[in-house]
Amino acid sequence: MAIYSTTEVAMEHTTSDPRERIGLVTLVTGAALLAVARLLADPGGSPADRIEQMTHHDVQVTVSALCAVTGFAALMAGLLTVASAVRGRGAILAAVGSGLVIAGGVGFAVLSAVDFSTLAATHAGPRSAMVSYLGALDSSPGILIVTGLAMVGYMFGPFVVTLAGRRAGFVPRWLPWATLAVLILQPVAEGAGGPSLTRYVDSVFQLALVAICWVLARCTGDRRRLTDR
Repeated sequence: MAIYSTTEVAMEHTTSDPRERIGLVTLVTGAALLAVARLLADPGGSPADRIEQMTHHDVQVTVSALCAVTGFAALMAGLLTVASAVRGRGAILAAVGSGLVIAGGVGFAVLSAVDFSTLAATHAGPRSAMVSYLGALDSSPGILIVTGLAMVGYMFGPFVVTLAGRRAGFVPRWLPWATLAVLILQPVAEGAGGPSLTRYVDSVFQLALVAICWVLARCTGDRRRLTDR
């Protein structure tokens, strides 16, 4: 299928299923909330940096964490809506993608619970003790496994679901690969520079993810017309 015209599609009748419409709106909303969360989050991954952020910017950190949790949950629900719309060719890929998305959601939920508990415990003891606690927590096998699960689900779940939509015929060829590039290049680019570059890279890639989710939602809503071409 060639790259479709968003102007043409916007003029056509979209899906009449209200649950699907809600799911597709949720997809774009989730990506937007993740962009807000990353914008509010201060770069700095060491235990000492995180304690510093939580101590002096607790409201900002809390709002960022809430946006991240809500956004990821909404993104996951939206991707499952897209996966459920795939029929025939691509159905197996959609099932695999759904599994990856759910696995990523479980991993992210555990990490979010740890982050909120750490935020709550920031003032519970001496700074040195909290830094040591976070350092030990970061290197614990359980957290490393959960982090890997969340990253794999986040980076590959949306790609596989989008690829399933491509196999079913209602997603343009470039969209799955653009999705994969955005999700994989973001952490790679973050590690290549300092905090200012990280903030810039986050903004660019998160906005790109919002645009990708908008296109994916539009394609899914208009899949009947697109697959008839």
